[in-house]
Amino acid sequence: LRTEALISKKEAETGLNESVKKMVDQGLMDLDQVLLLNKRFKDGDKYLSKGDLKKALIAYRSVDHAIKEKLKEQADIEEANLLAKELLEKSRGMAAYKEVASVPYKLALKASDQGYDAFNGKRYSDSIENYKKGLAQLEEVDAVYKKVKELILKKIKSSIDAIDVEGAEKGISQILKWDANNTEVDPLKVELEAIRVLSEKIDSAKALLASGKYKAAIASYELLIKDNPGLGALKESLKRAKEKFIEVEVKPLVDEAEKLFSDKHYKESLAKLIKANKLLPSDVSIKQSIAAVKKEMRSHSVEAKLESANVLYNKGDWKVARVLYSDVLKIDPANEEADQGMVVTSKRLAIQINYESALFQAEKYFKAKRYPLARNAMNEAISYKPSGQVLSGEMLAIQRGLDFQNRPVSVTVISDGKTWVSIVGSIAPKKTRKTQIEVMPDVYKVIGTRRGYKGVEFEYSVDANNLPIEITVKCLYKQ
Repeated sequence: LRTEALISKKEAETGLNESVKKMVDQGLMDLDQVLLLNKRFKDGDKYLSKGDLKKALIAYRSVDHAIKEKLKEQADIEEANLLAKELLEKSRGMAAYKEVASVPYKLALKASDQGYDAFNGKRYSDSIENYKKGLAQLEEVDAVYKKVKELILKKIKSSIDAIDVEGAEKGISQILKWDANNTEVDPLKVELEAIRVLSEKIDSAKALLASGKYKAAIASYELLIKDNPGLGALKESLKRAKEKFIEVEVKPLVDEAEKLFSDKHYKESLAKLIKANKLLPSDVSIKQSIAAVKKEMRSHSVEAKLESANVLYNKGDWKVARVLYSDVLKIDPANEEADQGMVVTSKRLAIQINYESALFQAEKYFKAKRYPLARNAMNEAISYKPSGQVLSGEMLAIQRGLDFQNRPVSVTVISDGKTWVSIVGSIAPKKTRKTQIEVMPDVYKVIGTRRGYKGVEFEYSVDANNLPIEITVKCLYKQ
């Protein structure tokens, strides 16, 4: 308890010397309050000197608590004042938005009044809470305004694209009424003014379109766009003129071509499509249709190559079959059967390559007496082995050899009892004169070390054909 009292005394003393002094300097605490806190602190000292630790603790804590409460009150006052200022400034700045968000705006003003009343009643926490509610409501006001503004901006753009001068003017005026400094309408105002200047020429282009002179209307719009590249309304009008031109003059030709194609009259279908392509050379779908007709006209050649490729594939001649599938794709790049043929023959050839590569590795490791590696390569080769293929006599002999080497053999390690002997993967370093171990046939690294002597290190091939096996490891020569 004494320790607690001393800690509380220290905290109260710090508060008096620092926080209270600062508040007095700022005029936030009067002399009577300071005297009262000093009296409580001295009471604590008196109780402490008499050994009444409980009362001393209470006195010190009351001083510390009073200081902290005063500090919190001052912090709340400062926060409330800042929030009130922010709320006032934002509510004034958004006064015009109440036309589209009247409910949240009224709630923001109500929260502001409630915050003001609470502040005057010294209910600072309540004041802060109300001011924050008011700011939250203003955020809602701003969000509603932005949604409405975006809708009106889109409507203005649509009016300009439709060359509706009156509708665009109305929308721009509405936004500037809410926000006189809005810059989002500036490019729209520029487009609108350009439409006014070009109204006679635009009317002329409209008349050409209405009379069915589509190509003349398109040329007129393209000329206007060339002189006024930033005017989106003209681009939209050009788009509509082209759509009408396609509907009336191009589409009937394409429809006739499709019917002729379905009736297998490929030459006549191609002629219609070429005519349509001359009218609309930029249309990708017409070019695709022309390619499709030409493809069909070449189909007999494609079918013959596919038939030959399939026969070769079934015979296992994948390399030549792949060449024929490739020839088909040069004629008809979209041919799915040839594409699939390329995939499967490539897979077959890849399997064959993997198979032969694995056999080569198996043979190489077997001759080097690396039997585990050879066995892994042989197993991999078997997993890749194409159906119908058999191992050569040499590879069958290697397979039998690997089976023979697939068992542990006894190895005797001889040393002088002074040399540290180790076999990587089999014997940890140890001193021995004679040790018997069993290992799988393979190539092992043998190491011998001895203080003051030159070490020895060599590889030894353990082969089941060379039994019995003795390995001598001694360090005999001084350094």
